[in-house]
Amino acid sequence: MKYKIATYDLRNMGIHLAIGVLVLLFWGVHNAHAAACDHTYQSGSQPEASYGAAWNTLSAEKELLVEGISCQNTEATLKIGSDGNKQYVYKQGYYWNGNQWTSINLNSTNPLLANTWYKGNANGSIPLTDNKSTYAVGFVCQYVNNAWKCGCQDAACTESLWQIQGISEATNTYSGAVLEEPPVMDPNNTVVFENVCPEDAGFPTRNQMAGKDVVITLPSDRVCTSKGSIGGTNSNPSHNLRLIGGEIDIATSDEGGGALTVAWWDGTAMIEGIEIDMHQACSDAIRSYRVKGDGRMVVQNSYLRAPGYCTEGTHGDIIHIQGGEPSVGDVNLNELVVQNVRGDLINQGLFVPYRVDTAHGTKKLVLDHVELKLDTRYKHTENRIATMIYAGSYNGNSDLPPPNGQSYNEVYLNWWDPWYPDTIDRKNSTAPDVIGYDENECGIFSEQTKINNNILFGQWCKGSPPNGTFVPLDKIGLNYDRTYFVGQ
Repeated sequence: MKYKIATYDLRNMGIHLAIGVLVLLFWGVHNAHAAACDHTYQSGSQPEASYGAAWNTLSAEKELLVEGISCQNTEATLKIGSDGNKQYVYKQGYYWNGNQWTSINLNSTNPLLANTWYKGNANGSIPLTDNKSTYAVGFVCQYVNNAWKCGCQDAACTESLWQIQGISEATNTYSGAVLEEPPVMDPNNTVVFENVCPEDAGFPTRNQMAGKDVVITLPSDRVCTSKGSIGGTNSNPSHNLRLIGGEIDIATSDEGGGALTVAWWDGTAMIEGIEIDMHQACSDAIRSYRVKGDGRMVVQNSYLRAPGYCTEGTHGDIIHIQGGEPSVGDVNLNELVVQNVRGDLINQGLFVPYRVDTAHGTKKLVLDHVELKLDTRYKHTENRIATMIYAGSYNGNSDLPPPNGQSYNEVYLNWWDPWYPDTIDRKNSTAPDVIGYDENECGIFSEQTKINNNILFGQWCKGSPPNGTFVPLDKIGLNYDRTYFVGQ
């Protein structure tokens, strides 16, 4: 049952608003700077039913439209709108006082238009409850493609809804992975490329990276739209590689390869703070290829989404450690370390089985604070199993586990599929598999499985991290903030 607390005629747009009772849920709070706020709904987050998104579903930047810009003790400053030239903010919002919705009159440095709208943004002060948190709603209209879009829940924006955000005072309770430090670069042999997308003329070529340590920073003010490849050449591989921040969005029709390929290097390749959205493209999000020497890979603080499924042999993985040609010096990846990473998959997550003859897979696998789940934006192919982790033999085939061991710390797998009932076999598919689950719904390996698969530490658990995602979207991608993840 819904309890309507307010209905407004938004002048000539013919739009009416209603708001229902919200059940307040616990959300995790994380480290940030003094007076900062944490948010329940980040860019890309699915809002509660009957509410609009707190972020801009109509822009490539996906910026927040409802947010707390300052949270201190008992009060928060609420901001509605993101200063867009064609954004209009309704003059009133609401906050949850613990028992009911309470209205708040917003204000702005811009004049009030038609006694109803502020252009660009509006602000107001709201109290925080005893646990220094609250929920708030606002309403933003945008003029897009010659039409008004208001209170959007998604890109289609077929409904006009109050846009909801959970706001809490940031605290120093960061509890993610203890991050591996970036590789040490040779000051006399390092090339640096800043604010470049793979499609830019200034993105490094293989010859520019050959034999070098390389640092690449993706833009913080625009989304990249093309696949990129980093590393040197077969005869002159790069040494250490570091790619920092940014977002890559790939078109659905694009098949093969990966959004980001790392190839021909012999040191540590670190990819951190990146957001990749494949939009069902049948390509990997991140893949390695043609590893040399002691090449290893570290993926940190990243969100990898929706590599698609086309046919049995054509699909994308969240991370795929591909092979090479041992006859020309290619080797298996020495180690794959994945820390603070979320992957939303359609068909397959981590694909890293060890194959000596094709230099496929990794010698060692370390997963630390990793969340893999089905991407609920897309309907999955019926009867296709969602393989979350593939790091060993599957159904008796010749694939091998990483010979130098596997470690799992705070790893969560959520294969619940909203499109099909529990009777459809789209559930627990991992290699190596477990023999059951303990009282905490965490997988149990048999002793023989541990021995056969070189499992050194840990287990994975069903569901999602109990205190929220390890990868807040407002701390990665275009807004990457490494300091958040190191607890400073």
